[in-house]
Amino acid sequence: MFADVDRLIWLDRVYRDADLTLGRVARKLHVSVKAVSRAVNAGAGMNVSQLTNGFRIDDACARLRGTDQAVAAILYEVGSNTKLNFNRELVRIMAVAPSAYRCGGERCYL
Repeated sequence: MFADVDRLIWLDRVYRDADLTLGRVARKLHVSVKAVSRAVNAGAGMNVSQLTNGFRIDDACARLRGTDQAVAAILYEVGSNTKLNFNRELVRIMAVAPSAYRCGGERCYL
């Protein structure tokens, strides 16, 4: 079951939907919310929101390092709703702000 959730969220890129919920994931997989939640908790050791945010941050990091696209554009394209939440999650996961991540964690001037 976890492989199905992982495939849907990551490979099908549904994490880019800013309105993605546990209920939507369950409906897309034709299973209960409880089944999805249990599968993600057991398979990834986190909840669906954390898993989804991790995928968003992975995608954003690739874009930050590989393009000169504006941070604001990136955060909306990867499914984040607000700059504050995006920055908070990136700092939580990567321990640096988006602009610092883009510069390789070093002090830089944009």
